[in-house]
Amino acid sequence: MPYRVIDYELAVQPAVAFAARPTGRGKVVAVHVKPDVDSTPALRRFAQRATVITNRTSAGALQGSDVLAFVPDWKLLELAVRSARSGSLVAVEDPGSVLRGWAQAVGAVNLGTGGPTPDPATDQVREAIEHIAFAGNNGWGRKAFGRTSTQHVLRQLAEAGWTDGARIVGGVFALGKSASSLGDLEELVAAAFGSAQAREFSFHQWTRADEAKQCPVDSYPMVDAAAHEWVCRSCGHQERK
Repeated sequence: MPYRVIDYELAVQPAVAFAARPTGRGKVVAVHVKPDVDSTPALRRFAQRATVITNRTSAGALQGSDVLAFVPDWKLLELAVRSARSGSLVAVEDPGSVLRGWAQAVGAVNLGTGGPTPDPATDQVREAIEHIAFAGNNGWGRKAFGRTSTQHVLRQLAEAGWTDGARIVGGVFALGKSASSLGDLEELVAAAFGSAQAREFSFHQWTRADEAKQCPVDSYPMVDAAAHEWVCRSCGHQERK
């Protein structure tokens, strides 16, 4: 469910309806920390009859579940994907999650429209994503073997007019690359495609230590989401710095 509205409840309701379908499978909510299940009334009610998992949870025993991932970053989405194998997965996006590229790569249904997430990637772009995933077998850190090769491929894409970094990173994640390695890839993408990508990716680089300001609407911690604004993770209220 893409982030398009300020009220999270409007995004959570169809996600809960999908996850709560009678399938005979266990129900799971994936959140950053357990208090996050109280972010909306619908999520709280669903969590009361589901297993709540966080990044500290092992997904092995939960495989085959119907999973609702609430505003996940890559690490939490990785856990949710493992838990949903042979089950189902619905993810609720927020300004701190660049999930669009992953949704396009896997053909995820947009619950806001009822149709698949449109994918603008050409065959050339998909081949480039596969090459980047292969080159990053040991990650994309400064001493990684595939870093230079990846930079070359990204420059070629940029010269050809492709600058959608979210599709690149999301596509690489969809091919099974570890969430822990994507930060280095995002840096390379931002360097190749320009400042707009850097701002987009900066949204989900936050940690809970960044949450020092309270939202005036609902007193929920606000995220230092970009150089010029704060964003409330609960209601979506934004304030300029």
